[in-house]
Amino acid sequence: MAPAGPRSPARKRIKTAPGVTLPPDMLFEVFLNLPASSVCRFRTVCRSCPRSWHVDLVDLAGTVARRTPLAESGARELLTCGDLACLIGTGNGIARVLDPATGAVTVLPPGLSEENKAGEGWGRRESFHVVAYAFGRVSSTGEYKLLRLVRLLRYTPSCGSGLVAEVLTLGDPRWRSRRSPLVLVAADRMDSMAVIDGVVYFLALQIEQLPFFVNNSVSAEPGSIASFNLETEEWMPILRGSLNGRQPQLLTLTELNGFFVTVHSDRCQRSSMDLWFLNDSKQKTWVKRYSIRLDLCPRRRVFSTHPLFADDRKILLLVRPKGVLMVYDLQTGSCKDLDHINCVPVSLYKGSMLSSRSVQD
Repeated sequence: MAPAGPRSPARKRIKTAPGVTLPPDMLFEVFLNLPASSVCRFRTVCRSCPRSWHVDLVDLAGTVARRTPLAESGARELLTCGDLACLIGTGNGIARVLDPATGAVTVLPPGLSEENKAGEGWGRRESFHVVAYAFGRVSSTGEYKLLRLVRLLRYTPSCGSGLVAEVLTLGDPRWRSRRSPLVLVAADRMDSMAVIDGVVYFLALQIEQLPFFVNNSVSAEPGSIASFNLETEEWMPILRGSLNGRQPQLLTLTELNGFFVTVHSDRCQRSSMDLWFLNDSKQKTWVKRYSIRLDLCPRRRVFSTHPLFADDRKILLLVRPKGVLMVYDLQTGSCKDLDHINCVPVSLYKGSMLSSRSVQD
């Protein structure tokens, strides 16, 4: 058994059945574009389709150090923090916290907070929609917390029709309602948010760019960032981004080596990106540390590349929507696949695997 290093991407994979004649890449593309209910119907064709989901913890060489089977198929996102990982189900599916070292799984409560239950409506099958989850830890107490942004499907005078924030502390089986974001945030994509040192960052939206009317909302400057403090459970002042008056580009957010990073990509050629690091959150100083020019084959159908890890020699990239992991060499400018296995959600695990056991298939 090869132990996982301190920076190992935890990823969720599909195990292909021997009887499947279609190429795995083609099957993956089909499943990726189907709702969970339709995927589950494939049980009548191939029983391994809904039963083959699991979480793999691998090192950067591609060696699997731990495999954890999942009882429920399908996951929208995989979030990691410290020694734990959080799996978010598709739609309003169940959220579960996983300890990769022991395999223990904790199911989180799916309902609304007591304060927001007034927005559930009468006899509606779905009363709310969870737009985004964030998973982090408070450094002063060591508590793990989850933040979720919820859109109520029934108008309430206290919340209006926008997003409401709810917080849960692991070990406390209830959600708590908190203030709504100060501005509109891009919460529907995981690359529009990042968690660093107990603070959740969201990319702010500009009202003028939206195709619909939004009432009682404040417009933000291009590239602005909203942030939520998990310790105080309050929204912080709006942070000015790294654009500094430049022409807005395709912006995404990530965390690299403990720093908050904004990724500037060319709208026409997304294989070109610049990585800006927030050196001082108080002084709001940004520094561009990396410029990447990728030579990607058109057959990959690349929609986006998301940085997961960086050091002095390489940058680990997740290529969506196929879930391919690639390593970019900073000295040569070359790029190669880490392996040839497609993943769905991928996240970086920095916890300890001292109690890890041998891999079980």
